[in-house]
Formats: sequence, C-alpha cells, structure tokens
Amino acid sequence: WIVANGVETSFLPDESLDPEALNRARPFLFRTLSNGVDIPLVGMGVGNVGSENLPSVLFLAIHSNLFHEGGLLVDTSRASKNEEDISEILITSIGSIKNDLVYHKSKSAIRSRKEEKQKPQVVHIVTKVWYTHLGYERTKISVTESIRDLTPTDKNRNVQFHVHILLHWPKCDDEHISWMDCEGEESALPTHVKNAGPPPHLQKDQAWKDSWRALEDIYNEFQTTKKTGNQVKIVSIGVSNFNGDEMKELIDSSRTVPHLYQGNLWSVIFDPVLMNLLNENKILVQAYNAVNGIISHEQLAPKAYQRLLEIT
Repeated sequence: WIVANGVETSFLPDESLDPEALNRARPFLFRTLSNGVDIPLVGMGVGNVGSENLPSVLFLAIHSNLFHEGGLLVDTSRASKNEEDISEILITSIGSIKNDLVYHKSKSAIRSRKEEKQKPQVVHIVTKVWYTHLGYERTKISVTESIRDLTPTDKNRNVQFHVHILLHWPKCDDEHISWMDCEGEESALPTHVKNAGPPPHLQKDQAWKDSWRALEDIYNEFQTTKKTGNQVKIVSIGVSNFNGDEMKELIDSSRTVPHLYQGNLWSVIFDPVLMNLLNENKILVQAYNAVNGIISHEQLAPKAYQRLLEIT
C-alpha cells in the first residue's frame, strides 16, 4: 500500500455508509493535486506482485473500493511489465462485480442496475518511466507504450483509467545501489529504444531533465487534445526517488511543477527539508514501503508501528 502526505487513515469506510456520510468522509480519503485532480490517499502497490496473484489481489481491492467514487488507486511501473495485465483484470473484475451488486447495503443508497452501470468507475493508476528510458525521445516511447498497454481491448465505458506518469528514478546509479546495472540494462534494450537517444547513464545530470521536458509536453498536449480518448486519461505527472537537490533544480527549471512525488517512507520521516520543499510547491507526497518499512524498523518509528498493529 502507498499513502499520501502521511495522513493517518486505516482503510476506506465500511460500504454500509450512506452517500452523505461518504461525502463527509471524502476529505479524509482524497487529496486534490495542484491541477485540481482528486486522488485517493491510500492505494495498492502491485509492481512486485506475481502474475499468478495479480487477479485475486486486484479483485479484492476492487471489491472493497467499488462503492467509493474514484476511490481505487493502483501503483505499478513500466519496469514491472504488468500494465496490460492490470488493465484487463480491472476491466473484467469491475464488470463482474458491478453485474452482481445491484443494491448498496444502505437503503438510502439503493440504485437500479441501470443507474449503476451508467456511472463510470474511476481507477487511478500510477505508473513510471524506468531509468533506461530517460532522455526526451526515450521517455516518449515509454509513455506511449504504457498508455498502449493500459488501454483495454474491451472498450467498457463504465470504467475510466486516470493515469499518473512519474519518472521512476533520476538516474541509474549502480555505484551506490547494488541491484542497478547500468551497462547490462542498456545492452538489453530493444534497438528502437537505443536508437531513440543516447544512453542515459552517460548523461546522468541531463537525461532526467530532458525526460521531464518530455513529460511536460505529453501532459500539456493531452490537456489540449485528449488524444488518448475517454477511457484512459493522463491526469498528472511527477517524479519518484529524487533527492532534495534534484527536486529543487527540477522545480526551478520546470514549466509544469510536478503534481506528485513518490518516495520511500523514510524520506517522509527523516528528510524534513525535502518534505518542506514539496509542501511549499504544493506537490503531493506519496510514500511507498509503508507497511514493510514500519514493520522492519519498529525502533525507528515506534508510534507508527503501534498504529499499524491497531489497524491490522
């Protein structure tokens, strides 16, 4: 699960709540990005979920969120190679659940099957450009391929995907991060990606800047043309795993300030300078590794650890 801006919340309210109660609860379930888009505070990260478990995990997430308008947030990445699977599973599962659920548990929220089908279910999907695709043209390729895979073959107009595109990392840094392999990953890329631009690990200080310019152009073009259609909408752009200096440089040079920042939970807890910078620029913070990070660092975050025990 990922959470935004450290807001203390357990899970979405019980589906027996009436619409008025849900409206009152909405400020505690959502945040509004700087561009006016509402996004759920809590989401499910499925980037590392095995393909054999993905259908059941998403089905359960959908079932628990179906009654809460716009309440489902799924986090993945291009590197996870599961965007197409996520799209198809979401379409199939949402259609199946909606066909079975005619009435809300609360009498005041009873709706006919026809009305239920007419109201689109919004799913927010956060996906990311991998560091092998940093650079202007490479980033455009990555985003194009992500949107292609997220566009379902079943044109179910009762489901809309609101897509948030992030740069996953500012650079490949295998000198300090052991699992990264700059040369090896570059060598394994398909020819059309290699031909699209220079290897980003050879331009570490410039590649992410060119990538951000590409995201700005893609986002602005979409706002003007809506070229990906009604079912898949690019609604925000942002970055992940950038440090404070990189964020300041990005903010100072950008035409469109990032709407979202995603970082490890420990950045939220132990990097107040970065958090202040993000808050001052109205950039929403999403924290990943929330559950595992807290469980494995009880002594560093005893209050968070205790709170996690209470809600689980």
